[in-house]
Amino acid sequence: DTMMTITINPTTIVNTSNDTVCAGEYVDSISFNSPNPGTTYTWTATNISIGINGNGIDTIPGFTAANSGTTLQTCDIIVTPDIGGCGGINDTFQIVVRPMPIVDPTLNQDLCANDSINGIYFTGNMPSNTYNWTNNNSSIGLNISGNDSIPSYAVINTGISIETATIIVTPELNGCFGLNDTFSITVYPLPQVFAGFDTLLCFGQPYTPFGSGAVSYDWTPGTNGTPFFINDTTSFIVIGTDTNLCQNSDTVVVNYILDPPPIVNAGPDSAICDGFPITLSATGNANLYVWDNITPPSLGIVDGVPFIPPYTDDYIVIGYDASTGCYNSDTVQIIVHPFINITANANATALCENDMLTLWGSGATPVAIYTWDNGVTDSVGFIPQVGTETYTLIGTDGNNCSDTTDITITVNPNPTANFVTNMNIGGCLPFCPTFTDMSSPGSASVQWFFGNGTTSNQLGDVINCYDDYGTYDVTLITTTLEGCSDTLTIPNIINVEPVIAAFSSDYLEQPIANPVFEFTNESINGVTFVWDFGDGSGSSIIHPTHSYNDIGFYEVMLVAIPQDGIPCADTATMLVKINDEVILYVPNTFTPDGDGLNDIFLPIVTAGFRDGTYEFRIYNRWGEQVFVTEDPTLGWDGTYLGVPVQDGTYTWTILFKDPLDNGKFPFNGHVNLIK
Repeated sequence: DTMMTITINPTTIVNTSNDTVCAGEYVDSISFNSPNPGTTYTWTATNISIGINGNGIDTIPGFTAANSGTTLQTCDIIVTPDIGGCGGINDTFQIVVRPMPIVDPTLNQDLCANDSINGIYFTGNMPSNTYNWTNNNSSIGLNISGNDSIPSYAVINTGISIETATIIVTPELNGCFGLNDTFSITVYPLPQVFAGFDTLLCFGQPYTPFGSGAVSYDWTPGTNGTPFFINDTTSFIVIGTDTNLCQNSDTVVVNYILDPPPIVNAGPDSAICDGFPITLSATGNANLYVWDNITPPSLGIVDGVPFIPPYTDDYIVIGYDASTGCYNSDTVQIIVHPFINITANANATALCENDMLTLWGSGATPVAIYTWDNGVTDSVGFIPQVGTETYTLIGTDGNNCSDTTDITITVNPNPTANFVTNMNIGGCLPFCPTFTDMSSPGSASVQWFFGNGTTSNQLGDVINCYDDYGTYDVTLITTTLEGCSDTLTIPNIINVEPVIAAFSSDYLEQPIANPVFEFTNESINGVTFVWDFGDGSGSSIIHPTHSYNDIGFYEVMLVAIPQDGIPCADTATMLVKINDEVILYVPNTFTPDGDGLNDIFLPIVTAGFRDGTYEFRIYNRWGEQVFVTEDPTLGWDGTYLGVPVQDGTYTWTILFKDPLDNGKFPFNGHVNLIK
């Protein structure tokens, strides 16, 4: 047997309800329910123009109801329940959307105080609409709220300021409210028209109606600002209209009498410079003169008392006749030329000695004359003296108005550039002298140019090295704290050359009888010198003179030393000689007659020759040698080969060498032989 289970689902139903809403109202989501759990729902809508979806399952989503027309919009929603695939019984419900009431816009209202509103009637999209309105400013004479139209009424504004009321109109139909319309009612105050104070006119005087408080004026009789002659007491009525076209009126009464007015003369028009006083004095036959300026506020001017006008204005004087009450007036214009505020200018307020100074004024226009003290001409340069000077300027414009100012100029003295160096003559490379700034006053900044392409701005002592031989100019530019400068260039101050020691002597040899030599120093680039004379003595004199005590050879040495010291020195030497003095006595006659007196011709040499170098020779007149000896102690006895020679004159020669070297000393002469 086979068993089968059959499930029979119940027929299900759904519960719904109708709803009526206003256009623009939000409709919450709609959920369905049934007595049978597990039921699902499908639904369809017949009029989607209300803003609902056309169909769906289970819940209907929330939506904003729509109705753009003026009639009701109805939407039928058919809901079908289902359980287990078995459809239930449909249910239908309705959503009705009422149309939204609309109010037509109302134009803003601009009114003058006391104007009447003939009623404001509101209209809209449906004749059944009702309109609720509110007013935020009841001072204009309108209630704070109302229904439908605003009734006719006269607007109010008792003040002097503009009053504005904001009216908000809300349309309504069947409990549905439309969008508000807002408009304003502006109420302008009436102009404060003033015709003037009641006054008195005397015979022949016109009355000039002149209103205030509005923009335009309509007088009866007369015209605003135009003199009007009357012959009796007259009331002048003025209607003034302001920029909002609001009008108001006022009346002035002019009493007229036949007494003549006093004569009043305010004087001629004048012009002054701003800040200067002026005195207004009226003339005529009035008993009292009262002044006032046309442009408020009143300056409190008193006849005959100086005052300072603040600007160009007309001044009216009223002269009163105390006996009749009549008065008359006259007007004078005082032109106040603007104050000139001049400025003293300079190309610089702090200068250095010998700088050009130009002073000029500005501020006086259009035509200006500038006058300076101290002999200065405006805009013309000059050289001022060192020190601080105040220059005073007077500027005068085309109206002959003037102002005075001054300017203080300080002229700082120029420094005096100066420098020294510890060395300026060098013999070694590199040669590195130290330069010392000696400028007065002390330098605030410096620039050194050392001539070899190197520069420095170091203050104080500066070392500069020269790597090449040559002669160099050095320049120092010194600048003070005030910015004033001076320049010093010393040409050829640095000489870097090899030291060459050289000297000469007036003699190379001197006899012991006069052993004095004068040495001339011919060294190049040396600054200090050391002499060694070869005999143990020396000197540091540039060109010394030296005397020797003994014969002999002496090596004289000169050491030339540059400023950069011994390592760069050079040496020169010279050999000098002190000769022993030759003492030679040679008789000119001898008598070899055997009497023992003057029998031998013997030259006497006591010093100044070297032993072994003596030669003594005798020659006859034919040049024959008749005697010769190398013994300085041996003389000629007047014989030749043992035979006496004839009387006559004979020539003799003596030759010997220097005792210090091989120098020869030749001597010759004649001797007479007589028997």
